[in-house]
Amino acid sequence: MLSFGAVYLGYAFYLAFLFDGDSYLIFFQAFIVPVVMVVNFFRNRTPKPKLTDTQKAWREYQKSAGRQ
Repeated sequence: MLSFGAVYLGYAFYLAFLFDGDSYLIFFQAFIVPVVMVVNFFRNRTPKPKLTDTQKAWREYQKSAGRQ
């Protein structure tokens, strides 16, 4: 994600100071897609399951019985 930010910053610098055309076209997807990617990254993370005491005991039993 940091590289996308650097690219956007470089392009903004180019448009602001080096571009000598009359006008330019900005696509709204260039600003929406990175935000959607970040939102989906955090939305799709799965937290580690918290085991109950019974589940912990069962896993210990499975390990001791060699059934892992």
